[in-house]
Amino acid sequence: MIKSEYIKSLHRPFNTRLKTIKWVCEFTKVYQESEYRIDLFKYVIDLLNKEYKKTNNIYGLPKKETIIILFDFINNNQNYMNKLREFTVDKKNNDSIDRQIYSNLKAVSYYTNLAKNLGFIENNSLTIEGESLITLQNSRKNLVSLTNKEQEIFIEQLLKYDFIPFLFTIFYTYFEKKYPLKNSESEIFNEKFLRELDLYLGARDFKLKRASWRNYIIVRQCWIDDLELIQSNNVIKAKLKKLISMNTQRKKEYDNIQIRMIEFEKTFFKKVEKFREFKNDLYHSYMKIKKDNIFKNVGYINLYDIKKDMNISVKDLEFFLEMLDDDKVNRTKIFFNNIVAAIDNRKRFLVKKTQILNIKITGRLL
Repeated sequence: MIKSEYIKSLHRPFNTRLKTIKWVCEFTKVYQESEYRIDLFKYVIDLLNKEYKKTNNIYGLPKKETIIILFDFINNNQNYMNKLREFTVDKKNNDSIDRQIYSNLKAVSYYTNLAKNLGFIENNSLTIEGESLITLQNSRKNLVSLTNKEQEIFIEQLLKYDFIPFLFTIFYTYFEKKYPLKNSESEIFNEKFLRELDLYLGARDFKLKRASWRNYIIVRQCWIDDLELIQSNNVIKAKLKKLISMNTQRKKEYDNIQIRMIEFEKTFFKKVEKFREFKNDLYHSYMKIKKDNIFKNVGYINLYDIKKDMNISVKDLEFFLEMLDDDKVNRTKIFFNNIVAAIDNRKRFLVKKTQILNIKITGRLL
């Protein structure tokens, strides 16, 4: 089932360039020895050392100065193999060279994991897709650029192994480019978009791993750039939709996600400007009502009084209060409770499924 098939963990910056998968496949095709992890590490260091003689740092790959140090270590240290064998998950990184070896050994192992996660390697051998990938010519632009044929095979594998989260990231990137947001608004956008993804998947994998979610976005956005899936005019490239339409189940899922994203755009981005006004109006309404409140020492104001003064619907008030609760800049100034001084049988307001009746604001909302 498509919804259950997706990569649940990624490691930034180690997985930001798809081209590393091709290097792993090329190495795996010819490798016959027994120390795969170390020898692949040496292979990548040698490859990057040759490239960095012609160019400067490449985003998403180890830095030029690091590669020079590691290349020198491998070629001028007789015991380098024993030294590399020492590095395990539990090894302490005692000095600078230790940290550089450990970090880059780890990076190369993640390149291999990504090749496996995307179906290019299985049981330590190349799959049909892996074999196809290494027959394709490299781009003449630079080391990590992808040709059209390389792009197509990577897109196909991403659609096969990471379909729904990858599509969500494409829409996320499209929205991010279309709607410039302030820092606090971006935080709310991330929170609500993450919730949409978890709800669609029927899982909490990303909700429970917020750091991984941020890594996920950064990594996938780099892939989207490498695959040139969003054009300069912020239009999703036709070749993606063409590849999706070739599979009935994927086409159905894509249509469902597109409908959901149109609704998300309407209910979130169309209200961002109103949210900016709401914060100002809410603060002034709160202060106005509080001034005449006999329980001045308490500071809590009934939301029905706020609603009446602001002339706002229950639905919109709940929506904006939830946005405010997601706003890291302002939520420390907002407190809710459901306590009443007298019998009040009116329906409670809901913020993230929590019933509330009163609000307290301790500072100016930004």
